[in-house]
Amino acid sequence: MLSAERTDDVTVLAIRFRGIPSEHVAQWLLEPLPTTPSRVRGLVRRTLGSWGLTSMIPVAELLAGELVTNAVQHTQRPITIRLLRTDHLLCEVSDDDHRLPVVREPGPLEEEGRGLYLVNQLAEHWGTSRVAGGKTVWFSLAIP
Repeated sequence: MLSAERTDDVTVLAIRFRGIPSEHVAQWLLEPLPTTPSRVRGLVRRTLGSWGLTSMIPVAELLAGELVTNAVQHTQRPITIRLLRTDHLLCEVSDDDHRLPVVREPGPLEEEGRGLYLVNQLAEHWGTSRVAGGKTVWFSLAIP
């Protein structure tokens, strides 16, 4: 409510955010071992199956495995992997390396550079950001 002396308009917007139900969040803290990407693919497969998102499993486990492979190659400390189910499927991979990855199209004989290229091609959205302890790389896929 404004008094008669005030000439500026003020709008107050109040919303209630109830958050994401805990059964729609899965999170793991894993050591950066050569077997970790395979383990993550299995975790993604089982989680999406339990959420009734079986049609999304092939792409989601491929992209999560690629992000985790990159993290394993660039960090010595545990990696955090988080899946969130909202109106989209969000996958976040966090590690302690502050260097942000760069998308590049790999040549036919190159051994590196394909992971983020695949994420860029197959994810609806993806991104990366520096966080206090390193970086987070994420992708999202539309839930059918």
